[in-house]
Amino acid sequence: MSLSKSPYLPGPRLLADLIQRKRNERIARREDQGLRPQWFLLCGHASKEWLLSPSPASLGKVMPPSDRIWADPFLWKRGDDWFIFCEEWLFGKPHGHIRKRNVENAGAR
Repeated sequence: MSLSKSPYLPGPRLLADLIQRKRNERIARREDQGLRPQWFLLCGHASKEWLLSPSPASLGKVMPPSDRIWADPFLWKRGDDWFIFCEEWLFGKPHGHIRKRNVENAGAR
């Protein structure tokens, strides 16, 4: 089956532009309402047994400030101290950077 070119139907590029424009308008409306998609971290101390039956409610919720996004977190231990490293991107900036937080200061219980 081939697609015929009709003067009444938009081409693929025009259709893709329309979809992207509508998506951007929806995102802008949500941001105007104060809504922004945001990841957060759950952090805390747990035993190996906890991994078999996890209870996320027992962990501390760590939210980034409202002007930035955190992504791809990982833990690092040095001596007795635990650290969370993650990518941090500030809205309006062209590039992100790596952020380090001490787990004890990151809202862990």
